[in-house]
Amino acid sequence: LAVSPDAFATEWIEAWDSHDVDRILTFYTDDAFYEDVPNVENGWAEPMRGHEMIRESLVETFEEMSDLGFEFVSASAAGDRLVVEWIMTGTHYLDYSGRFSIRGVSVITLEGDKIARVSDYYDAYLLLSQLGIVSPLGGEDSTSSVPLDDSVEIGNGEVVRAVFSEIWSQGNVEFIPDLFSEDFVGHFPGGNIVHGREGLAAEVIAHREAFPDWTEVVDDEIIDRDRVAVRFTSRGTNTGGFLGNPPTGNRVEISEVAIFRLMDGKIAEQWVYPDILSIQRQLNVKYRQ
Repeated sequence: LAVSPDAFATEWIEAWDSHDVDRILTFYTDDAFYEDVPNVENGWAEPMRGHEMIRESLVETFEEMSDLGFEFVSASAAGDRLVVEWIMTGTHYLDYSGRFSIRGVSVITLEGDKIARVSDYYDAYLLLSQLGIVSPLGGEDSTSSVPLDDSVEIGNGEVVRAVFSEIWSQGNVEFIPDLFSEDFVGHFPGGNIVHGREGLAAEVIAHREAFPDWTEVVDDEIIDRDRVAVRFTSRGTNTGGFLGNPPTGNRVEISEVAIFRLMDGKIAEQWVYPDILSIQRQLNVKYRQ
C-alpha cells in the first residue's frame, strides 16, 4: 500500500459512509470478488464478482437503508492481507423495519493498492434480533473499541494459536490463566460479553457440553502490533442442549473470524464473529422468536 493500512481503511469506510458508489468502486480491482459471509452461508445471497455486480448491490443497499452509516474501528495488515473492523448502523425499511447497530470485520486481499477480494463477517443473529426477527440472546453493547498499541509483542501469534488448539478444541480450561489476562473481556455472539478468566472458562465448558468434539482450525492469521486477526473453521457434533434447543445429533461446520488484543503477552480482549444462524440451519432448529 502507498499509504498506511489505517489511512486506506479509513478512506474506504468513509466512502461507504457517504454512499458514494463511484468512489467505493475505485478501491476495487475490475474483477474484485465480494462475499457477505452470513448471507452466503445462509443461502440469502450469492458472492459477487466485478464492478457491475458490486455496483448493483451497493445501489440497492443504499436505497433500502438511506441512513446507513459506517464507522472505522481498526485495521491490521500483513503482506497483501488487510483486516478492517467497522461499526454499521442504520434503519431497515422494507421487508422488516427497525434500527440496528452492529460491529463487523472485513477480511481483504489486496493487489497493489486495490481490493481484489473481500469477505465480510458479522453477527447476523444480533442484527436480526435488533430488527425484531428473532428473540435476543441477551448481553451488552459490544461496539466499544481500543486504539492499537504500536509496540510489537513477540509471541502473540503463538498465544492466540494455543487458544484454538488447547482451549476450544481440547477444552483445557486450566491453560486459560496462561493465555488470558485477569480482566479479559470477550465480545461473543448476540451481544454476550464475557468478563474474566472464570467467565471464559464457563463459556468454553458450556459450549463443549453442547458439542463435545468441537474443534477450531486456524486457516489464516494476521499479526499487527498488539492485534491478531484469525480466520478459522469450526466443526462439531451437537449432542447437548444449545441456545435453548435439545440436542439434534447433527454435525455443523462454520467459518469464523476473531480479533484478539494482547497486552503484556496475554489476551486482554477478543471479538468473535461466528454465524449463529448458519449453526441453527445446520442443526435444523427454528430461529428463536
